[in-house]
Formats: sequence, structure tokens, C-alpha cells
Amino acid sequence: MAEHRSPKPGVAGSIPVSPANANPAAKLLKIVLTGEPGSGKTTVVRKVLERLSGRIPMTGFFTEEIRMSGKRVGFQGVTLDGRKFPLAHVDTKGPLRVGPYGVDLTGLESIGVSSLSPMSPGELVVIDEIGKMECLSEAFKARAAELLSSDAPLFATVAAVGVGFVKRVRNDRRARHFTVTQGQAEGMAGQLTRDILAWSDDTAWRAS
Repeated sequence: MAEHRSPKPGVAGSIPVSPANANPAAKLLKIVLTGEPGSGKTTVVRKVLERLSGRIPMTGFFTEEIRMSGKRVGFQGVTLDGRKFPLAHVDTKGPLRVGPYGVDLTGLESIGVSSLSPMSPGELVVIDEIGKMECLSEAFKARAAELLSSDAPLFATVAAVGVGFVKRVRNDRRARHFTVTQGQAEGMAGQLTRDILAWSDDTAWRAS
């Protein structure tokens, strides 16, 4: 995030900061949320989405567990417009595996990745999450990298551990990074909702 430094008094050429001449980079919204498994990352995302619903345009997907008889057996993606796609399951066969789960990239690379294309410049893109399973897809990584480097507003979660692209996202200096721990989901959701709405209000002049 670019930092604005006020010019010293009396320096020729000093320009006051205003929406018309502020550094565009200062208007970028890149939020990356991390936390250990079970810390509540997806809970935070869903609470933020509930609070933003009808207030700003959004697209993207979140990940939820698939349970059978109270036991977790896999994961699926759910787009913000309600489409679901399988991501991983204990019964999925094939060479792509993370722990006990076989990973199916078909839905991620079609439904999931397509949901990460905003229809307008101010549409918030949501990715839950950038983790080991998702990063088995080159198409997913390429789209996430494009979003990080573009001016599209982005709200993403990333695994707390991992190498390669996961580590790159965790350390990306273009984003504001937050860490959630157990019991903090409600407070974190409130803070991030306020931040996103403040950004939306601050950039509303662009649409005029």
C-alpha cells in the first residue's frame, strides 16, 4: 500500500491531497485474511458477505465442508450466486491428493475461476481460500495472481502454512494482512466490513 507523505510547508510544487490527485494506489483494496485451520476464516468471510449483501457488488466463491454422519468427508466451493462445485472428497480417485482427500479441479477451473472475473471495476472479488488444494490448479493461481496485481478490489483468505504460491500471497506487500484466531470471528468480521465499506464510500467519486 502506497504511503502518502505530506509535503513540507513552503516547498514549491506542493499539492494538497484530494480525490482528484491522490495516488491511485492508495485507493486499492486488497485484504488477505489468514489463520490456522479451525480459526474461523470462512466464518469471517460469510459474516462479512452477509453484512455487505445488497450494499456493494460482489463475486467469487467460498469453501465449505462436506459432512456425512457428522464426519468431514470433503470440501466444496460455493459461488456467491449459489452455484456449487466439488473440490475434494475422500472417495475421489486420482493422482491429486491432499491428506486423505482426492482433489477434483474440474469445477474449480470452470465455475470457480469464472466467478473470479468482476463485471464492473468496483465489484469486490472474494476468494476463500488460497490453499494447497486450490493451488494444484495453474488456472486458479494465474487468476489469483492477476487479481493481486490489478486494481480490482480483493478479499481473500490464505492458508497459514504452505510454500510456493501460498507463501507468496501471505507475503504480498500490495495487500493488507489480517490474522484471525478462535473466538475473534465476530470482531474481525465487523472490522473488515467497516474497512470495505469505507473503501467503497471513499472511491464512490470514481463512478461519477
